[in-house]
Amino acid sequence: MANKTIKVGINGFGRIGRAFLKIAWDKPEIEIVAVNDLGDVLNMAYLLKHDTVYRTWSHKVETKGQPARNASSIADAGGEKSKDITILQIDAHQDLRDDDRDYSNNPSKYAHSAVMRRAHELGFPIVQVGIRTFSKYEYNFWQKNKNIIKVFPWTKNAKIPAINEIVKSIKTKKVYLSLDVDGIDPSFMPGTGTPVQGGLEWNYTLNLIEKLFQAKDVIGADIVEVSPQESSVLTEYGAAQLCYAMITNKFRKKLK
Repeated sequence: MANKTIKVGINGFGRIGRAFLKIAWDKPEIEIVAVNDLGDVLNMAYLLKHDTVYRTWSHKVETKGQPARNASSIADAGGEKSKDITILQIDAHQDLRDDDRDYSNNPSKYAHSAVMRRAHELGFPIVQVGIRTFSKYEYNFWQKNKNIIKVFPWTKNAKIPAINEIVKSIKTKKVYLSLDVDGIDPSFMPGTGTPVQGGLEWNYTLNLIEKLFQAKDVIGADIVEVSPQESSVLTEYGAAQLCYAMITNKFRKKLK
């Protein structure tokens, strides 16, 4: 029987999606027919070529034509004003750099370390939880913008806040939850590109998600920076559990 070509569409062009495309590229039995992502096409192409974990890809990457849709803000989906939606960011890093020139030879304003800077420029209030490593650029920017960027640091001498304290710090009814798995302690989520010890405890994270969905209207969420390890599926399984927790808490009443 002749070999059949498997046609695959990639839903989400984060690190896992890009890694799969790279693996499939040199396999004639796999045909990538579509990539579904709301990100900027030029930025997606850059991240495909240059990755902080997998390094530079050997193949040529270029873009042609115009993207079907350029998602300029989280508010696009619901037609909301950015000031009416708070981004709750669980992360070890602030991601407030203006670009990644301090560690990249090809600086981009759309690098993962600059995403919250772009969100701030669009007018979103930001609440950051789990931050425990700062660059001077990010720290100085935060200090100048404390009126719209609230930080709950997870550093050595910082007091772990009560979950209600975090939820009450969110002044808008609508919330977008952005969860970088390195915000959680790497003993629970080791498979990530930039792990930092001393993150959120697992059950604390689940309780925070539950309380957030109970108190606020969570209009969207993402789980990012999963970087699979050969010897363990703990992080992938944990990410799936987090996704399950978000969905079930969002639709708790309908699921009863």
